[in-house]
Formats: sequence, structure tokens, C-alpha cells
Amino acid sequence: MIRKILISAAAATIAFSAVPAAAQDQPQQPRTTYELRFLDLAPGKDDRWNEIIETYFMPARKAAGLPDVTIHWLVTGDYDILMPMVMPRGMAAFDEHGGPERRAFHQALVKIVGSEEAATKLYDEMGEIVVRTKSVYSHTHP
Repeated sequence: MIRKILISAAAATIAFSAVPAAAQDQPQQPRTTYELRFLDLAPGKDDRWNEIIETYFMPARKAAGLPDVTIHWLVTGDYDILMPMVMPRGMAAFDEHGGPERRAFHQALVKIVGSEEAATKLYDEMGEIVVRTKSVYSHTHP
């Protein structure tokens, strides 16, 4: 009986080890990569955070040609907000600091607020409103 179980386990192991080799011959389907950003806001700052996002950051994303972001106000857990954001170049976005998406967003924000100084002031204010963040990354399997 034990011998039959061992033979079955060995056969299953051999069969499963062959699956990745067969899968490698198939063309890869494109995946969508996401940054799932969690935010914890300072008490009483929800309205101001929302105002900055709607008035400046979302229009800057749109002007920069970046995908829309859906804001999830969390009801449970340790964070106030979840923002799933599509990463157009996937994990290649980590190949350089301040990549093209970030540069395009910043340039659009400067144009919207009127100057580098105004953009810096807005970034600083958001740094005071958002007291803690966490990002995790995921991708779809088509």
C-alpha cells in the first residue's frame, strides 16, 4: 500500500514538473500591473485630502495621460483609503527613479497650480495630511 502511494506521488511530481515547460511554449498574454496604495490620513483632514485630489491631482493625472484612479474609502482595517493604480509600464516603472509617468504628472501639476513653488507647497501639505502609507503590487493573469 505504501509503495503504491509513493509511486503515485512520484508520478504526480513528474507530471507537475513538466507543466511549466509546456507553458513556456505558449505566447504570453499581456498583464496589467497595479500599485495598491493604502493611505492613513491625519484626523479631520479627509475633506482637505479629497479637495486636493479632486482639484489638482486627478486633473494632473489626466493631463499627464495616466489612467484614472478609483478611490476606495475603507470601512474596516488599519487604513482610511485604498487607491488601486494601473502602472502603464508594469514593473519597468522601477527601472529608474522619477520615470516618465512621474515627470509627466509633475509637469502637469506645475501647470495647474502655476509654479514649482506652488507644487512643492501642495506636496508638503499632502505630506502632513497623509500620516502613513503602504504599497503592494499585483498583476492580473489573463
